[in-house]
Amino acid sequence: MTEAANSRIPPEEMLMAILKHGRGEWGDISDEDRAANSVALNRSLRVVSQCRASNGTRFWIITEHDRSHTTILLPNEY
Repeated sequence: MTEAANSRIPPEEMLMAILKHGRGEWGDISDEDRAANSVALNRSLRVVSQCRASNGTRFWIITEHDRSHTTILLPNEY
């Protein structure tokens, strides 16, 4: 996770979001992005979730195409 995300998102909410991301619950994404994520799972492409913490902070979770790492970041850090 980025430093900015770490300072703005409560740890327990980050953990829950990561668990949901891993289960295919990608949060507040469009139907188009949801379809792209479904394809990405079978074609080794990047998977993206969009979440909102209880304090209103929006954040993204991105798993790279090769599944080597997952990053939690704020939208303005992309």
